[in-house]
Amino acid sequence: MFCFKCGKKLLDGESYCQNCGAKAQDYDVLKQVQKYPLFKIITTITIALVILFAIYGIIIALPWILLVLGISIGVAIAMSIMKNRKKQY
Repeated sequence: MFCFKCGKKLLDGESYCQNCGAKAQDYDVLKQVQKYPLFKIITTITIALVILFAIYGIIIALPWILLVLGISIGVAIAMSIMKNRKKQY
């Protein structure tokens, strides 16, 4: 078992962390909270929202990225053509 506060490994039977003084049972309380369905529901909803916002951001940003990339490529091609025409004359 590890201390939930500082992360140091706790020996079996220790009731306090020797590093920071946190109660070892506090870790057990945190572990029990994670078993509750509400905790799992909130965690699942949070993960789903993060994924949805990431997808939404990609969908919104992608056309703008492609537009800028297309303009950049177009300008580069136009400059190359103009440069080649100047060399011919």
